[in-house]
Amino acid sequence: MRGEAYCMREGQPNGKSISVTCGSTLLVDPELEDVSWLCEWMVASYNTTIFVHVTNSSSKAVTSVKEFQTGDFYYPACVKVVNGSQCGKKVTQVSESMWQWNSCDTDSGDIYFKYALHLCILDSTRHIWAVAFDDAANEIVRMPACKMAALQDDDYTVFLAVMDSIRSKMYNLKICYKLESYKDTEKLKFL
Repeated sequence: MRGEAYCMREGQPNGKSISVTCGSTLLVDPELEDVSWLCEWMVASYNTTIFVHVTNSSSKAVTSVKEFQTGDFYYPACVKVVNGSQCGKKVTQVSESMWQWNSCDTDSGDIYFKYALHLCILDSTRHIWAVAFDDAANEIVRMPACKMAALQDDDYTVFLAVMDSIRSKMYNLKICYKLESYKDTEKLKFL
């Protein structure tokens, strides 16, 4: 697959727009050093590279886990069913065996643990810190949060071995983000 290479020199001084304006110069197959490299990269990588249009959206990316935080990787959650679905909100311990749900305004002795796993993930372009919540973290760790919490307390060596096993494996993750503007500067904010 050999296509034409389009190189554009931006006509606006701040470099924010990528559209062609009357002040822009558009060259088709220019004789520039980087054009042959770009064409070779395109032929080799086009079908395997995920190109992302940056908007208020999400994208799927193939990533690996570089590191993680083992401190607060889970939280106690409400088991009460509200309007046909489980509440799942974070709860506060009020005594040794009682928990309080501020969102449900209920006290109970029953809880379950949900993941809020902080991971440094990387792909071929960069790394970001992200939080994998319960469903995504269960797929990554392949063990419920309650078992991981018990392992952390009972056998820290096995706990670390399980956590280390998730490093450097390839994961197909959905990354949520939005484009924010502040003082004429645009920045991606990962959600």
